Amino acid sequence: MQPWVQTLCGVLGAGVQQRSLWGAQLEALRGVQGLVVYFSRHMEGSMPALLAHCWRMYTEGLALFERMLVEVGACHAAPSALHSQCSGPCHPSQ
Repeated sequence: MQPWVQTLCGVLGAGVQQRSLWGAQLEALRGVQGLVVYFSRHMEGSMPALLAHCWRMYTEGLALFERMLVEVGACHAAPSALHSQCSGPCHPSQ
């Protein structure tokens, strides 16, 4: 199990800021779920490391979600005069 755990920790530990890895990270989370469900006894020693990476992804992802969807969504729902003054991620060149 250790080679799998090391690989999964590497993928999950990359951080959510790298959008090119989001698909791989989603698959890694699915892999972690399968290992925990079907091989729970073998995974006991590896759980702290895996959960640390999962928790980090969750907390970083929550901040990213808020920044990308809530703030940008509010910007686009605002009147056009307010939207033209936006300096958020929807207007990276400003």
